[in-house]
Amino acid sequence: MRAPAGCSSSSSKPSIASSRNLVDQERMVRRLEFIGVRLIGFADGYDSALKAREIMRAVRGSFNEEQLRVIAAKTHRGLSGQVARGYHAGASPMATARASPGSTQGRSRSGTFW
Repeated sequence: MRAPAGCSSSSSKPSIASSRNLVDQERMVRRLEFIGVRLIGFADGYDSALKAREIMRAVRGSFNEEQLRVIAAKTHRGLSGQVARGYHAGASPMATARASPGSTQGRSRSGTFW
């Protein structure tokens, strides 16, 4: 479905804009509205022509920032678990071989061990 001239449509669920940061989102939306672009979010029901648009943006932006914190905590928890099991949590270091199942190290799982 194509948006009418002067309109921008968004069907992404995470937010109205492509950022989960409330300040970045607000800055981007205000710039687009200033130049006359109407924003319509199909998934979240946002329409920049509505009077309650600023409140909708603030609430959704707050939820998006909280989701960003949740994702960061889960990622950190997962990486910490990998380190606790003896795996390397980042990119594969240079000049190191990855252990594979049945290797001489006696470990059955693959990954980079320290």
